[in-house]
Amino acid sequence: MPKFTGGSSIRQVVLATLMLVHCKTQTPAGSVASATSPATPENATSSKFVEVSGTTFTLDGKPFAFQGTNFYRLSLRDLKFTPSEVDDIMTKLSSGGLKVLRVWGFGCETPSTWTAEMLQGNSSASLGPAILDQHGQINESALSYLDLVVAQAAKHNLKLIIPFVNFEPQYCGMAWWVKVHGDPGESRQAFYCNQKVINAYKSYVETILNRKNTVSGIMYKDDPAIMDIEVANEPHTTDLYESGGAGPIDAACKPFVDGKPGTLVNHWLGEITTFVRSIDHNHLISTGEEGYRVRGGDGRKNTWVFDGSKGVDFDRNIALPNVSFATTHLYPDNWNVASSEFQSWFVPQVIQDRAKIAHAAGKPIIIEETGYATVEPTDHSAFAVRVAAAGYAADRAKWLDQIYQAANQAGYAGTMIWQSVPNRADGTPYDNDSYTFSFKDPPMESIYRQVKVMNGP
Repeated sequence: MPKFTGGSSIRQVVLATLMLVHCKTQTPAGSVASATSPATPENATSSKFVEVSGTTFTLDGKPFAFQGTNFYRLSLRDLKFTPSEVDDIMTKLSSGGLKVLRVWGFGCETPSTWTAEMLQGNSSASLGPAILDQHGQINESALSYLDLVVAQAAKHNLKLIIPFVNFEPQYCGMAWWVKVHGDPGESRQAFYCNQKVINAYKSYVETILNRKNTVSGIMYKDDPAIMDIEVANEPHTTDLYESGGAGPIDAACKPFVDGKPGTLVNHWLGEITTFVRSIDHNHLISTGEEGYRVRGGDGRKNTWVFDGSKGVDFDRNIALPNVSFATTHLYPDNWNVASSEFQSWFVPQVIQDRAKIAHAAGKPIIIEETGYATVEPTDHSAFAVRVAAAGYAADRAKWLDQIYQAANQAGYAGTMIWQSVPNRADGTPYDNDSYTFSFKDPPMESIYRQVKVMNGP
């Protein structure tokens, strides 16, 4: 998910030997199959769930490549969509050829008296009823609305990716969980190490997975409308946390800070993905990472993507046995990558590099978020100035084409935009932010071209 206020952060949810030698536990790496025309695996079996076969996905025993979109607030009560509006949105997404939809599976009440770190965006609370109140109790009306969204996705043959917590404070950040369930004075990194917080989060995830959808009557863990359970959106740490550069390390986290960047988050991901797999034997599991590493890069620019300062080790995390596929969140404009350096630096150092790592682990990789911001002439904020200087805003379709072409050539199994939003009958988009592509925006032509590539003839 984009962070519009500057800084290097970008857009902002099995036991190892469980009976998952089928597609939920990945097969060894073989030749890298193209995401655009994967051959049907000889051992593929028909399944109503999206599965993994080597470095690609399958559905019903056939290759499943996709162009999808994020629409994070579709599952929340902020915009107060009616059932008929949800149906209209899903109809238009599906008819547009989009196959996968990523929506938030979280939302927490945040009183205005809490500190700014817990506030949801620029406001003190979400606009609609949150799934969890400030005491951590379920709001059934909000969760029933999520039921509706999941059921509508099934009706329209859309597959869902659902994350269950955010690193950033928007809607339900990790700091909220520490505030409600942790110890006084702890930083949000305690989300990864305070066992009381971890257990509370596990309880929430378990509640959702074992919930019977009030619309469809299907338990979430058994619902083929869901493609993937994502344990977090953009898990990482405050910059330099593990090295002490962000202040004192929380007492509960010290046992997991071993001098190797990324250990804290990696340990948490291992525990949480194992927990999810012990409950849910059907769905893929992902980490929701942006693609940060602790090594590599050519040292010419954006060293923070490679030096471990974000506290995330992409290489180690994709090797976890219960992580089904790799994710990347790619925003060249917000990463301060000039358009003149896109082909020479961003494509080899990021797009190709992450695909090689995932494929070496024998797993698929997707672009889960990407896009370019619009810049209004009257907007002189630091964010607007930075992304305008990068040189992409004048022709977003051209640069989207280049991201998609690079991903297809590198063998990405799926691509997703932040965010493609249908329009109402009056022409206005159902939601909007700086990175939104409404269905009436000219750059949507690039997204439709990628739909044709991924969906095939």
